[in-house]
Amino acid sequence: MDIDILLVTPRIFYNPKSNLPENVLEIYENNEELLKRYIDLECEKRSVNLPFSGFGYIGQLSIASFLEKNNFSVELFCPDDIITFERYKKLLMKFLRQNNVKSVGLGPYTYQYPTALAISRIIKNTNSNIYTIIGGHHVTFLDQLVFEDSPFVDFVVRGEGEWVIKNLLEHIENNKIPRTVKGITYKINNKIKRNPDAQAGNIKELPPLKYDMLQKQNKEMCGHISISRGCPYNCTFCSEKLFWKYPRYKSSNQINKEISTLVNEYHVKHIRFADDTFTANPKIVAKVCEYIRNEHIDLEYSQIWTRADTINTKIIKQLNNLSNTIEVCLGIENASNKVLNIMHKNQTIQQNIKALKIINKNNMIAHGFWILGHPSSDMQKEKYTTNFIKNLIKNKICMLNETSIFTPYPGSAVYSNPEKFGVNIQSFDWSKYCENPPSFPTVYSLKNLTQEQIFELFKERYKTVNSMLSSTLLSS
Repeated sequence: MDIDILLVTPRIFYNPKSNLPENVLEIYENNEELLKRYIDLECEKRSVNLPFSGFGYIGQLSIASFLEKNNFSVELFCPDDIITFERYKKLLMKFLRQNNVKSVGLGPYTYQYPTALAISRIIKNTNSNIYTIIGGHHVTFLDQLVFEDSPFVDFVVRGEGEWVIKNLLEHIENNKIPRTVKGITYKINNKIKRNPDAQAGNIKELPPLKYDMLQKQNKEMCGHISISRGCPYNCTFCSEKLFWKYPRYKSSNQINKEISTLVNEYHVKHIRFADDTFTANPKIVAKVCEYIRNEHIDLEYSQIWTRADTINTKIIKQLNNLSNTIEVCLGIENASNKVLNIMHKNQTIQQNIKALKIINKNNMIAHGFWILGHPSSDMQKEKYTTNFIKNLIKNKICMLNETSIFTPYPGSAVYSNPEKFGVNIQSFDWSKYCENPPSFPTVYSLKNLTQEQIFELFKERYKTVNSMLSSTLLSS
């Protein structure tokens, strides 16, 4: 089979839990079990089947769907139940030998970057004529270092992938050197060539995701929709705004078609809205909810991600039209307003409490996400936040809570200027740049917290949360 581009993801066999000491792994897995038990109980109350598990293919599925729409032959390589790298390697080599693959694209997260380079080596050793293309957040901000790290990568795609890869593949197809393709970095005559940045694409051109590409190889089926790209906020720990440039929204007809496709063609009952801040544009949200209500679409479960300062009674009442059960995920981050200010969150802990109460009052599931060890934090602030979460569970204001250890990702303000934020980056072993579960030891230290103290606070946080959630579940 002739394939213009094979899109590969390395995440399926990587297990960051292997970095954790056994006693911490047990605490972490106990928390996962408790969170699942709580969601099971909430779904049982509403006569809803278990919600879907998320998967990491949505970015590559978007690129694949766009390229296929533009007459390129595309395949996804995402086999099930891969346990070892060796098994993955054999399957990939077999696929490459059985098919005429012209290019392979990889889009690793930071912690997957070393594995992506290893996959590039496998590809070139199997067939040196295959072009290797790597994209995503990590390499967008460290593009030139890629060629120092590996001789097996041909092109780095910086930023949004669909239009850049389309232009690049057109040049490859015509055997042209991609001198005019914006948004790529490559090596020519042993010199690194960095073309100008590409403009943000018109996301109204994006087709619905072609989930049948995924179903060819992956048994799990779930629905993901994004109504936008980009984030209007500028948090110091995040690179989303820099990566996507500015917020853009799909048209109402486009969003409606995606929902209709998921429900009618793929028979999806659970949808995760994968936007950074789903409720940032109330007018768009109102139209989405109105469409689901008017078309009598019967979803069992939906999940959104958002911020407290975009939550109010009016928008929550509109969200009630989404599905039988609704999970609202809030990035609360820390109970200290001083830390939130350093994060540039532009919201307060008081706003978060107000939002949580509105969510609960409307019979939705509140899910709080927290960052431990952010710059300007210290032992006192983190212990205060742990007790704060404990009280949220005790008072049944927010039963679901997950804590990540801060990670200085490339592209974030903290990574770009660690001295300004009092951060001492201790390691550039990218495989350890995974915030939840974290690596041991952490990849950084703070002025007021050592690596060891950060990890001890993490253990203490999970023990406290587990104990309170367990006792609350038993008493309910």
